[in-house]
Amino acid sequence: MNSVKNILKEEQLVSGLQKGDTEVFSCLYDQYSGALFGVIKRIIEDSDLAADILQDSFIKIWEKEIHTILLKEDSLLGCLILQGILL
Repeated sequence: MNSVKNILKEEQLVSGLQKGDTEVFSCLYDQYSGALFGVIKRIIEDSDLAADILQDSFIKIWEKEIHTILLKEDSLLGCLILQGILL
């Protein structure tokens, strides 16, 4: 991948994450962090705290290899919300 912002399909993201591809993880963050931040912000209402929770969520997603169960979900964003925020 190059430095240009890549937009990957969910299947490509899941496949790359399952292989431990850090560039794919970066794409995942680029593609979904805004939407996930919006969900967190609606719940928390504090931008700084919401940003911290967002960061922690993506760390947990990577460290706990949550991406191994993503194929079972209909929506990658939905899975990120459920698995990331609730951990």
